[in-house]
Amino acid sequence: MQIKTISEVLLENVVIHDVALASIRQCISVLDAQAKDLIEEIQNSDFEASGAIFVRLHEIQTVLAKVSFQHNISLGPRLDDFVREFDRLDEPFIREYWHSKFIAGGVWPTSE
Repeated sequence: MQIKTISEVLLENVVIHDVALASIRQCISVLDAQAKDLIEEIQNSDFEASGAIFVRLHEIQTVLAKVSFQHNISLGPRLDDFVREFDRLDEPFIREYWHSKFIAGGVWPTSE
C-alpha cells in the first residue's frame, strides 16, 4: 500500500475543488438564465396565472441564497441583487408588487 504525502492529498483536493467550482458556476449560470426566462413569462401572464411561475422563481432565489450565504460562494452583483430583491416572494403582496412592475415593463436585472 502506498502512503500519500500531505502535499499529494492537498493537490488532489485542489483538483476536486476546481472541478466542483466549475460545475457550481455552470449551475449558477443556468439558474440565472432560468430566472430571466421566468420573469419574461410573468410579464406575459395575468397575476393568477403567474402563481406557479413565482413559486419557481422563489425556489431559484432560495437555492442561490444558500449558495451565497451558507457556502460563501460569490454570485456576482446581479445575482446578489436577485437574492436580495426576491427574498420575500413567498408573500402574496410582494408577488403583486413584482407582477405589477414586470407588467409595466420593468425588467430584471434592473441594472441592465
